[in-house]
Amino acid sequence: MLLLSILKDYLYPDSMIVMFMKVQYTFYKPKKGLEEIQATIYNEALRKYGKGVTVTAEQIKQRYDSEKPDPKGIRYAFKDDDTPLAYIQTRVTEGDDEKRTYIGYPWVINECPLEVQEKLFDEMLKYIKTRDTNSKIVMGLLRDSWIDAIEFTKSKGFMLVDENPQYSIDVSKVNNVEQTKYLSRKATEDDLNIMVDLIKSDPIANKFFPNDEAISGYFKNSVLPDGHTILIFCEDQLVSSGAPLKGFFQDGVILRFSSLRPKFEDAWNILIVEICKHMCKENWQEPFFISTRGSDEREEFIKNLGGIKDHTMLLFELTAP
Repeated sequence: MLLLSILKDYLYPDSMIVMFMKVQYTFYKPKKGLEEIQATIYNEALRKYGKGVTVTAEQIKQRYDSEKPDPKGIRYAFKDDDTPLAYIQTRVTEGDDEKRTYIGYPWVINECPLEVQEKLFDEMLKYIKTRDTNSKIVMGLLRDSWIDAIEFTKSKGFMLVDENPQYSIDVSKVNNVEQTKYLSRKATEDDLNIMVDLIKSDPIANKFFPNDEAISGYFKNSVLPDGHTILIFCEDQLVSSGAPLKGFFQDGVILRFSSLRPKFEDAWNILIVEICKHMCKENWQEPFFISTRGSDEREEFIKNLGGIKDHTMLLFELTAP
């Protein structure tokens, strides 16, 4: 069997396989079942890394419904018998100081020829370079253990520009923080407007949404129905909010989002403690993964809660012409 495998690789490299395999490419269209296909490819592709990230078709659908992405910025590859092979997606964010276009790693199933993966990426990169002439083109990878994805990214002219450590917390060991400045409670659908206003006041969180409609849709359709959003108030003013998300990482819970009003930095610490308490009430026993956004003060606070560095998220920027 090993000899046959070697002969196959020698006689039929990827370029020859693609010649024999008819590949179809299609752009994203809603209500065509492409969200299910995308989730299947992504989850299968990540199995090789062991425990890690998972995603559902409903999560993808909700995001696309709220963001209303450019259909040509999401593309799929299929065999001629409609078997999915790969996909790639892009996303645009705008802040006060810059516009960013995120191009994703082209996730593939095991049988996908390398030439198809390369074609998906190269043609998408060419498209967004033409479409987004004044945008910084970046790629993000959720884990620094995805070595093949990192090498692929570098080979396409991207340079590592930021590392975002993720800390793991055992929520059962988190004690309450004594303070009298803030009040906390769970969010309801009636809090939608004040949550949107808070995101708009946060220069970091706000840049991930193209407009107010996208912010509102994200909370209304995805976050609030889950019933896990925590709000932090200073008197009657909402100063911080966030929610845990279970099921995205197979081996832990992530901070789905967090927002913070300027000049209330210490409210973020209270938010994290209240989310930990909420997870305990829900009997969520998985580790809680948290990013400190590069803040030394937050890193010290998380370590004081017993946080241990688990993995690092990476951001790459296109430097090649």
